[in-house]
Amino acid sequence: MKKKLIVAILAGCMLALCACNTTVNVNSNAGASSDDQAKTEAKTEDTADDKTIEAAEVEDAEDTADSDEERKSKEIQPDADGVLSNGLFTITVPKKADGLYLAYATDNSIGLYDKAANADGFGGYVFSIQAYSDPAQYGGGLDLKVGEIRNGDTTYDMTVMEATDVQWDYNKSPDMPESYSTIYSCKEDVIASIKPVDGGEFVAGGGTSGEELYGDVIDQFKKAISEGWDGEKLEKNKMSSMYYAIAQYDGGANAMQSIGYAFVDLNSDGVDELCVGEISDGDWKGVIYDIYTMVDRKPTHVVSGYERDRYYALKGGIILNEASGGAELTETVSYYLEPNSTEMIPQIAVKYDSYDDEANPWYKSNNYEKGEWEKITEDEYNEYVQRISDVIRFDYTPFGN
Repeated sequence: MKKKLIVAILAGCMLALCACNTTVNVNSNAGASSDDQAKTEAKTEDTADDKTIEAAEVEDAEDTADSDEERKSKEIQPDADGVLSNGLFTITVPKKADGLYLAYATDNSIGLYDKAANADGFGGYVFSIQAYSDPAQYGGGLDLKVGEIRNGDTTYDMTVMEATDVQWDYNKSPDMPESYSTIYSCKEDVIASIKPVDGGEFVAGGGTSGEELYGDVIDQFKKAISEGWDGEKLEKNKMSSMYYAIAQYDGGANAMQSIGYAFVDLNSDGVDELCVGEISDGDWKGVIYDIYTMVDRKPTHVVSGYERDRYYALKGGIILNEASGGAELTETVSYYLEPNSTEMIPQIAVKYDSYDDEANPWYKSNNYEKGEWEKITEDEYNEYVQRISDVIRFDYTPFGN
């Protein structure tokens, strides 16, 4: 759980928002803890002349699953055309970055570092490209999937990972240094240049778009709605029974136009989720009654919602759940959906419960999974609710033509 909570916190980090003097040397496959950062800084200062980048020591037992061999990196040099290879795939760095970067590779990754920042002992990590044959190898991390290498029956998920903290001397340069900015600006060109070494092809965006991923699920919904499946049959097939209620309300005639779907990357991992819900207006616009995600490259059901236990997508990669036990009881919980998983990790949880305390019915929970609640003021309650109110109001595509 410790690892998952760290991931949930880091998932929303953006390099441009960093405002602290953090001097950490980021390995191309893993970040470092606070203690590890200090150790890594010392090593970098001692070996700056050699311009070596050493893997961060990892103390958490969960983070030691990777073998020592997988964590090893070595410096590699570009050829005359700026092509870098780790033996599995190549990338090409644009000419504008010539002389500004260092490149380090492992068996499955190539990382680019700002040479000047690294020589000063501040890491200089900019971004890296990774290849994973098994999505479980990186699910729950900070990798953003950008496509796939496909070679017969073999598929590699290709991801990009960026630094989550300042990688240069912030005291000397509060703004991103020109050299670092130049390397960073090459990211999209580098992604587009990915090529497998031993045959096959890189499919940019492969395995990321909902149109490609959820066709069979959508066909199943069309079948269920057009045939008028009842609530029991819907739930047996991992669909919300709400669709039967909607069909009954419409007399069955307009159900295919009243229920629709949308694709959205709910957890910011680069891969679309499928959301299914009622086509409505006002506060109900964007309501979600079923969510599907990709687990090990297969469409997988995450959760179903109902009239008094419904879901919404929030801008910024969060899922909102609103559950009501009547006018006197409402729970509002935001979740982070772990990549390559159906596990939803609670983030902010608040409750209005006048059944429990009519005079002071406002609560929040820092341990929602265990049902632990603590009192807060009305103003605090409203502040929390406001923080999770930026709902995506889907213009669902109806299942009917």
